[in-house]
Amino acid sequence: MKQWGLTVGLCFVAYQDTNSFLGRVGGPSIGIAAFLLSLWWPTTSGSRSIAIFPTSILKRLWFFCTGLALILAAATAGDETELIFSAVKATLFVGGLLMGVALAKRINSRFRLGQLALPFTIVVLISAHCAYQVYAAEIDNDVNRQVIFYSAKKAITHFGDSNASAVYALCWLPMLSEWCSLLVRKTWATEFIKVGAVLLFSLLVYLMRSRAALAGLIAILAWQLIVKYVKSTRAVGLLLLLIATLALSYFGHRWLLESIESDGSGATKIKIYVNTFWELSHASLKKITFGEGLSKGNYTYSFGEGMYSHTLITTLLGQVGLLGMILYVVCLVRLKMQVLHWYVGLFICGLSLLYPFYETFGITLGFLMTISPEGSPASANSLH
Repeated sequence: MKQWGLTVGLCFVAYQDTNSFLGRVGGPSIGIAAFLLSLWWPTTSGSRSIAIFPTSILKRLWFFCTGLALILAAATAGDETELIFSAVKATLFVGGLLMGVALAKRINSRFRLGQLALPFTIVVLISAHCAYQVYAAEIDNDVNRQVIFYSAKKAITHFGDSNASAVYALCWLPMLSEWCSLLVRKTWATEFIKVGAVLLFSLLVYLMRSRAALAGLIAILAWQLIVKYVKSTRAVGLLLLLIATLALSYFGHRWLLESIESDGSGATKIKIYVNTFWELSHASLKKITFGEGLSKGNYTYSFGEGMYSHTLITTLLGQVGLLGMILYVVCLVRLKMQVLHWYVGLFICGLSLLYPFYETFGITLGFLMTISPEGSPASANSLH
């Protein structure tokens, strides 16, 4: 793979804007297309870059793609428009997965940290712009607190909602953090970048006022503190986390439920889950098993007719059904202790908002399923 093929692809995908065609479809499409084309570019040894992807990962992705294609074909039978949209969206998502795999394989290779900095600079600038717009809207408003809160969250021009921008930022954080952690030859600069990235992204997520993304981020940081700073084994760390979770559930569940129910967004999420159970009890076997495709499925299980299903579970269930959900988890989630905290944090965020076939989320999943505790040492099998 040419040195800049992955970088160019990541830069285009990093430019996300749900309020414009270029940002919603054009940018990711160009970036992933450029990356996929670069896979067939001969390396210095004359081989193709795609030939040096891990065989186990390629088999896993091949199984996922085959299963997803069959499920979408069954879900969209008789609806050509839905089939075309689902095929395009699924292709972009798989391209994102391959990007994540390639990025993980380039740890400790000739791929420089400076090249990784380019797409992350775009991410930081977009996130900072969104955070500033939320902050400015809060300052300018003088009405009651809840109206200020929700008007500010929708004041951003780039995503239309600060929840989406915070999720976008949270999806990029694991890649930069783990990249710096797995470098064989660490320097003060890489440690500074890692710590600085965590602090910066935490600040931006907080300023964007996305409570779901903030809850996910807190879970990630808490997990890391337990595993890293508590002088114990991983098993004891997990036990401590379980005890803390049970204690919080016992003492805080009433306060939490009252807070959620008194909040418009929280009450909406509860309605989504409640309505999902009702819809499932009245849905056809085909809809339960295969879903309704990657477009219609966004509205299958929600709090009202024609309303978007924000949450990860209900959206995935509506898009690809129970069979597709199982396929998604089995193929794309690898429960390794090294990265388990990232999955937990993203899942917590997904309880409120996370699109399962989001290209950036695909990059994150591909990256997390590929990295290993020893990193990816530069060798003849490294991407170059």
